[in-house]
Amino acid sequence: MKQSQTTIRGSHGDGRAGSLSFVARWAIVCGLLIVCLVFLLPIIWVGATSLKPTEQVLSSDQSILPRVTALDRLRQSAQQEEQAGMPGAADLALQVEMMEQEALARRRQISQLELERSATDNNQRRADLKQQIDQLRGQEHVYSYFSGEYWAGLWGFTKDNYAGVVETSQADFPLYLKNSLIIAILSVIGMVISSAIIAYGFSRVRWRGRNIIFGLVLATMMIPFPVLMAPLYLLFKQIGLIGTFLPLWLPSFFGGAFSIFLLRQFFMGIPRELDEAAMLDGCSHAGVFWRITLPLAKPALAVVALLQFIFCWNDFVGPLIFLNHEHQYTLALGLYMFQSQHGGTPWNLIMAASAMIIIPVLVLFLLFQRSLIEGIATQGVKE
Repeated sequence: MKQSQTTIRGSHGDGRAGSLSFVARWAIVCGLLIVCLVFLLPIIWVGATSLKPTEQVLSSDQSILPRVTALDRLRQSAQQEEQAGMPGAADLALQVEMMEQEALARRRQISQLELERSATDNNQRRADLKQQIDQLRGQEHVYSYFSGEYWAGLWGFTKDNYAGVVETSQADFPLYLKNSLIIAILSVIGMVISSAIIAYGFSRVRWRGRNIIFGLVLATMMIPFPVLMAPLYLLFKQIGLIGTFLPLWLPSFFGGAFSIFLLRQFFMGIPRELDEAAMLDGCSHAGVFWRITLPLAKPALAVVALLQFIFCWNDFVGPLIFLNHEHQYTLALGLYMFQSQHGGTPWNLIMAASAMIIIPVLVLFLLFQRSLIEGIATQGVKE
């Protein structure tokens, strides 16, 4: 009897512990989702703003997702019929003009009520004014997020914003994309090849003083780039490279301190028996490096390539210093110039251009995230 009571009590205790662990697990999952959402908020804001029309971006009544009203859809239909040369385009345009005048009058009335509401201290008056503002806003017919009209209107906003960026006469983004790709690809090739060779020399070849030299290489990471800007500019000016792409990718062919450090640590995890066996079969250091070390170090090489690509893609200071002509601009520099040329700051177009710059990096990260995590987390093959 006592044993059965103990068993029942134990089963109740296990069930309570199980329910607690279930709650704890879901609490951890929810906490992690909230943290992820906080980190993703800037990207979500960029994406959502790039889909909005100018009126919504500049409006005081902000929403996270774009809103599509009956006036928006009617305006888009009128534009389509006008472009197609249909006979009813003039009537639609007149109807759009009337609705725009009504919407403008409504927005002015809302602005006056909001000013009055912010100026008064009477709580009852504030509540009445808020009710009037909500009623006026309710007169604007907004489509539901689950309706086909909403998605058709959203596609119209998207097309206008992204086409406005690509076709604008104030910035040549396709050319900036080409320049960024040329610089990033050459820089990645140079960084991977040179850093791998140098890291192999530090990790697999025994020579006197290599630890001291490696320490000096690591010490270069402590020097901030602003300290190097003036000497680098003078150096490249002396050899006549200012105004070309060479200062932006040529230094990568001499290695990077962090990439060398990362690859050296990875190479040191590869068993030396593999080198010795290969050398017994007649391989030189070059053969060992090419046939054994590099194939085993693919995750670390992927990390170096991805980090270098992201650095070059987002680099703003380098192109600003070394490039002179607009036709040489990269995406980061072109985006800044595009923003500075617009006095009114059309945030929807700027965010559309920013999204076009971010998307390639996100795609690369999604494609190589497994190699990236493996390369950072592992220390190579254990002896």
